Amino acid sequence: VLTAIREGLTFALPIIVAGTMAVLVNSFPLPVYQEFMLETFGPSWRSLGGYIWNGTLGFLSVIMTISISNSFSEHYNSANPTRRINPSIVSLVAAASLICTM
Repeated sequence: VLTAIREGLTFALPIIVAGTMAVLVNSFPLPVYQEFMLETFGPSWRSLGGYIWNGTLGFLSVIMTISISNSFSEHYNSANPTRRINPSIVSLVAAASLICTM
């Protein structure tokens, strides 16, 4: 189980890095940088970073659910690799139903 979690995290690592870079670009703590970006790109320059964040870190629970369940089913279903998507779909539906009931 821990190996599947590790491989799922490894699969999602590029997505996590892209999201954190977008957050870093949007909220770099130097006032000079903020003023430069405002003057160069206009008042809506943060919207692109917000879109990247929504597509990566905002969607991370779904990405992690799919990647961990896929690596978990890969370990326990190595005899029949065509049925790896079924556990991913089931875990995604279970996570979505859990989130919707909160």
